[in-house]
Amino acid sequence: MLLAVCPDQAVADWCTAPIVIGQPGLVLTPVVLGPKQVPIVTDLRVARRSPELTILSAIAHSTRPDPTPIFEALLAALDIIDHDHADLYTDLVLTVLPAAARERLEEFMSTATHRYHSDFARRYFSQGEAKGEAKGEAKAVLAILDARGVEVPDHVRADIANCTDVDQLEVWIRRAATANKIQDLDNPTDDT
Repeated sequence: MLLAVCPDQAVADWCTAPIVIGQPGLVLTPVVLGPKQVPIVTDLRVARRSPELTILSAIAHSTRPDPTPIFEALLAALDIIDHDHADLYTDLVLTVLPAAARERLEEFMSTATHRYHSDFARRYFSQGEAKGEAKGEAKAVLAILDARGVEVPDHVRADIANCTDVDQLEVWIRRAATANKIQDLDNPTDDT
């Protein structure tokens, strides 16, 4: 059996053509899964009963003129799945969507966080906010060090920029304010 999964319907239609293989009479007819074969899931009850189908629906139909009902169903489906799978499915959806559809979904999710009180959306965006906060704190550490004329080796700059521990970054900000050399971040003269 040959299964072809095609997010583009034109490609899915092309893939349905039988393939003649070697010997006369041996023909392989692919099973094709394209947008026409994936139902549009907008009913929240269906989304909660069939989360994987809802994920496929979001992937196949997110470029529709108004994908809001599809996105609402997607959030409902992600809400009932365990955290690890919800994160995995979200990453999959955001990876395979065309850029415009991905931006619309992310925009929808940010507004839906408050409107729909989705556990998944709240968790997803609180993780995003925490990453954003850490990124801002890392930029502050580096900006203070630069302003004080402290030379920051590339590997240390990368370590600071990639740090996600907000508490550590806050300590570094305080230490950077009085640092004369990069070693002062880890070995301060006065850490009060």
